[in-house]
Parts: sequence; structure tokens; C-alpha cells
Amino acid sequence: MLLCSIFVQAQSDCDSAMINPLPVKFTSLKVNVDSKICKIEWNVEQQINNKMFVLEKSGDGRTFDSVGHVQPNTTGYYYAYDQIGTCAYYRVKQVDFDGRYSFSKIVFASVMISGISLTPNPFKNELNLSLYVKTKSMYSVAIRNMVGSMVASRQLFLNNGANFVKINTDTIQPGVYVVTVRNESAVVLSQKIIK
Repeated sequence: MLLCSIFVQAQSDCDSAMINPLPVKFTSLKVNVDSKICKIEWNVEQQINNKMFVLEKSGDGRTFDSVGHVQPNTTGYYYAYDQIGTCAYYRVKQVDFDGRYSFSKIVFASVMISGISLTPNPFKNELNLSLYVKTKSMYSVAIRNMVGSMVASRQLFLNNGANFVKINTDTIQPGVYVVTVRNESAVVLSQKIIK
């Protein structure tokens, strides 16, 4: 079973953009995953002086690399495709002819194979756990260091269908850990993670 989870992270406009409005206004950005191929779609308004769009991708949500360019059109609707491993962050950079640029919000996409996904890895302040379950049930999440001591745990009551849970990891020190997710009868995930 292949599912896609999407988490949207808001990105504020810079002060200079508010003083000197940029020629393009992003109205939407979304991503869909099918068989590890991402389709990133966006809409814009006010296309004045627009030279191009640059699709950018990141593994950590902080450092982005260009993965393609899209030329402007008259419809304001754009899309691009990209291959995804297990997860990625995407944003669109709009570049105008004056050299000024702006960014869209950031979207996060991950692929769940067999109905479960834990991203990102390495992680910083939170983990995103995505599970697809057939019936309502209790799950427990345990994070242990490499000597087996529990550093965090959480009980989850999940509904049938897709469930998306953010796990706060602010208090966990940098290091290597093992995350175990189990239901009432079995371990469904045991994954090594790095902070």
C-alpha cells in the first residue's frame, strides 16, 4: 500500500518584500505522491516581471537545492515532477527580471510503504509519524538511546484510516536512538534515528 502524507510549514514574508511588493503572489502550493513520483502544483497571481520559477528540494527543510525550472505562462497554474525517496521538503522560488525573488511556503511529502512512515531522519525538534490502520486501536511509541534507556514515550489512540502524529523531541539530546512503535499485539516499526 502506498500513501502520501503532507505537512505544511508556514514561511513568513521578509520585511523588504512587504515594503517593495514582488511581482508574483503565491496563492497555493500542494504536493501529491504516487509511486515515489511527486507532483508539485502551485498557483500564482499578479505575474508582473516574472522571469521563471525554480523548484527547490530539501532533505532537512533548511538547505534547499534546485531540481528544476518552470517558465511563466498566462494561466497562473504550474506544476513539476520530482522523484522522492522516502521524504522531502519542497518550495518554489520565483525569480523576476530585476534579480529579486520570493519563496512559496514549504510543503513536506513522505511516502508510506506498508502503511507506516517516520520522518525526517536525521531529525531536529520533532518527528512526523504517519500510520495507516484498519481498526481503532492503542499504539505506543518509545524512543530509546543506544544503551536501551527510554528517553521519551507516548501513547496514541488511532482511528481507522490515515493518522499523522507530530512527536516533540525538543528535550532529546543529539545522538543515535531507536524508535519502536507497537500496537497491542506486536511491534510494527523499529527504526534507528539520528538527532
